[in-house]
Amino acid sequence: MTLMFCAFEGDAMILRVYGQADIIYPRDPAWADATATFPEIAGSRQVFDLTIDMVQTSCSTGVPYMDFVKSRGEEELVSFYEEMEPGGGGGEILAPQERPQHRQPGDEDLRRRLT
Repeated sequence: MTLMFCAFEGDAMILRVYGQADIIYPRDPAWADATATFPEIAGSRQVFDLTIDMVQTSCSTGVPYMDFVKSRGEEELVSFYEEMEPGGGGGEILAPQERPQHRQPGDEDLRRRLT
């Protein structure tokens, strides 16, 4: 897995983190331990356990300056998923591991390819 971070303000820089990742889904036995140190967020889908092999930087002079206006997550995303949670008024609620988006053909193959 590669993570890429770009500086959109201040000094130009791109930071790439390369490594091997294991995907942990809500249905997995390791989910509780993997998420124990994070705040509970409605709509959580997976955690990536990344073993870092290499970190690289580059100049990023091709990355444009961009102004951060605001985060949409607090107003749009969180409320959308909270309505799906028990007691959120979203009708019949399925446990995260029972929701269709968590049961996709090939996700075991993807897990093997990422490790």
